[in-house]
Amino acid sequence: GMLNHMGMERISGRLRNAKFVNAISSAMEQRRQVVLRRYSSSNSGTIADRLVEPVQWSAGYRQLHAFDVDKMSMRTFVVSRMSEVEICEAPWRWESRHKVPEIDCFWMSGTPFKVTLRLSLMALNLLHEEYPLSNQYKVTTTHKTASGEDGEAAARLPYKVTLEVRNLKGVGRFVMGLPQQVEVAKGDSLKQYIEQNIALLSKQYSLKLIN
Repeated sequence: GMLNHMGMERISGRLRNAKFVNAISSAMEQRRQVVLRRYSSSNSGTIADRLVEPVQWSAGYRQLHAFDVDKMSMRTFVVSRMSEVEICEAPWRWESRHKVPEIDCFWMSGTPFKVTLRLSLMALNLLHEEYPLSNQYKVTTTHKTASGEDGEAAARLPYKVTLEVRNLKGVGRFVMGLPQQVEVAKGDSLKQYIEQNIALLSKQYSLKLIN
């Protein structure tokens, strides 16, 4: 049978990404500058050519840490947002500025802080599969003997993990994407972030929230 259109697009997208990864990797080895043609930036909402010095891959070759020559700073570029990759003759000029940002397990950079989550088995599996860097953190199992509200949460969400995160967006998106499967046990800033987002969503869909 023929592959459906979506499937074909996914495969050609993957091949294109692999081609870009290979080209950029060889530019890294040769320490050369690269032009990312018609790069679509979600930060600035623009599509433009970017002259960069590629430094390091992360997120399983989905993200490139590179020095942006025009902005004179390290930036993160997403492979799937590249339209074309061109290796330049010009060698790296700004190697002393190639500082790769520290990232958390959700691929976010920033100042680190800790949050503790309670998870169902499904949520724990998703955390480890989708964000493999989370495997470094110790998971504890809550004992069913806890009483009251704590006991109820423990029975429903028996796993507990404390993560070091660097931005509320990554972990927030994970928690909000799994209602009933994840709870924030510790982390007031994360709780507030989620509350604000829920308020924005309910306003957007003008829903009456049920308590």
